Amino acid sequence: MKPKGLSLNVDLINRQSLDESLDFHTGDTTYRQDGVSIGKDYLRLEGLTVTRGELTPESLSSHEIVGKGAFSTVRRAVWRRKAVDIEPLSVAIKQFSLMESSKQRREMLLKELRALCRMDNECLVHLHGAFLEADAESVTMVLEFCDKGSLHDLLGNQHQRPLSEYMVAPIAYQTLCGLSFLHQHRLLHRDIKPQNILLHSNGSVKLCDFGISTLGDQSLNMTVVGTTRFMAPERLRARTYGRSSDVWSLGLVLLECSTGVAPFDDVTSMVELVVTVEEASVEELVPSSLDKNLREILIGCLRQEPGT
Repeated sequence: MKPKGLSLNVDLINRQSLDESLDFHTGDTTYRQDGVSIGKDYLRLEGLTVTRGELTPESLSSHEIVGKGAFSTVRRAVWRRKAVDIEPLSVAIKQFSLMESSKQRREMLLKELRALCRMDNECLVHLHGAFLEADAESVTMVLEFCDKGSLHDLLGNQHQRPLSEYMVAPIAYQTLCGLSFLHQHRLLHRDIKPQNILLHSNGSVKLCDFGISTLGDQSLNMTVVGTTRFMAPERLRARTYGRSSDVWSLGLVLLECSTGVAPFDDVTSMVELVVTVEEASVEELVPSSLDKNLREILIGCLRQEPGT
């Protein structure tokens, strides 16, 4: 018979081991790193308060899941603000697990928060704020809700029928505006795909889920982050990449919109994808039947030679 109090709690040992490896500890009331401070009811960036007191778990009523990734879940929610004369607002809440994420993933979260706090552009999804959950194990970001879902949803609903050029044009224009804004601020998106392009019933198109890195940071610019099928050739080869890698990914997204066929969707391995991309000419990728102006744009996006 084991002496009282000497039962082994394996879960506790695993949790303590994980907690010691993190840059914060379970039970902390604030998560601080790289100038970002996230508390139970506030978000601060480099000493400046972004939100305080308005966004808390109590002010949000969560509804259905609208998206799910490896490290986060996105739900639609209603934000009931304190002022009685302000109508409740539909928002998207993205919960990011701190305990289950690698240091690199947590750094990406902070980079996205920093960028969203600083980047005010109508073609980028708007950040309302963020807070640390009561258990101090996850961060909840409160974002603008786009009621028509993602471009991926739209393409799926089309049953592989191409979108008309009148639909592709505003998607291309607004996505390029958002991407240009990021690039002007020396930021790369790194994960452009249909799932990360959101649509609103008012006609707006917005980029979201930035796997952001800064141009010139070679340690990040050679990191494989993003969705493999939409990666530029230089990224597949794990070489240094820049703005043109985002442009290539956008080109593949617009190609899928225009043809109704997901590029390289039948490729089954990373090696096969690298070979297929290297051997494919831009003329083969872009059908000659497409509108002349659209085809010119796609060919410009899908050039093999990377720029800066």
